[in-house]
Amino acid sequence: MRVARKSVDDKLIAPLKPHDFVQMDDTLVPRAAVLDAPLQPLAMEMLPPSFVTPESAEPFASDGMPTFQAKVKPTRARITGVGFFDRVHDQTGVSPLNGIELHPILKIEWL
Repeated sequence: MRVARKSVDDKLIAPLKPHDFVQMDDTLVPRAAVLDAPLQPLAMEMLPPSFVTPESAEPFASDGMPTFQAKVKPTRARITGVGFFDRVHDQTGVSPLNGIELHPILKIEWL
């Protein structure tokens, strides 16, 4: 799981810089996505220097990491994980047809 997470961080997350975001409510959004947002420093006290998962973090720890929304370039990948059927309850990443999710993700191959 750590190798898969590092692969996502290296490919998709590392180019994202916290100073390129503005805070809206409790979420960070890209400055370019919000035309009317004032261009001011973020008000978050503990803004990380990067969104990349710290190597010392526990697998599911998110302490201190703000939630953020970002549009990344679509990137083809083959993902291997454990299939899990859940009821559809507005969660992110679930199939709306049958409620299947992958977790944990065990391997990512960039195509």
